[in-house]
Amino acid sequence: MRCWSFLIFIVFLLGCNYTKQLNKPPQLLFSIEKGPCFGTCPEYKIEVFTNGEAYLKGIRNVEHVGAFKTQIPDSLLYEMKKSIGAMNITSLDTNYVNKYLTDFPAVDLAFDISGERKRIHLFDERLPPEIQSVVDVITRCENRIKWNFSEQK
Repeated sequence: MRCWSFLIFIVFLLGCNYTKQLNKPPQLLFSIEKGPCFGTCPEYKIEVFTNGEAYLKGIRNVEHVGAFKTQIPDSLLYEMKKSIGAMNITSLDTNYVNKYLTDFPAVDLAFDISGERKRIHLFDERLPPEIQSVVDVITRCENRIKWNFSEQK
């Protein structure tokens, strides 16, 4: 009788844990927000989640102005995850700022790593190679995403 009770208890715990995983919201893979300048710099924010959901808020000087969403293809999502995974994000500074720049668009990156958010503010035309490589991958991927108009976000 004890064995059955123990077995039922274990199955119950495993079932509860599985339900929690199903209800768990997707984790942010990265977000990139490009700010304005005095010229025609693109101004927008993109959020990409680990399940492939992506949201775009186009503000100005971009092809898509407004709120958009999409599901990123697995191959492209894999490329993004691989590039971000190759970085040692936790070792990077949170600010890369050139105080002598006056009209340069700021870029804000955010990554969720083990449940903690790492934010990196970029305001410099010369970035460390690991940051530049991720920005390059994100930019290449941005150009391959097909966005759909959304009433959300």
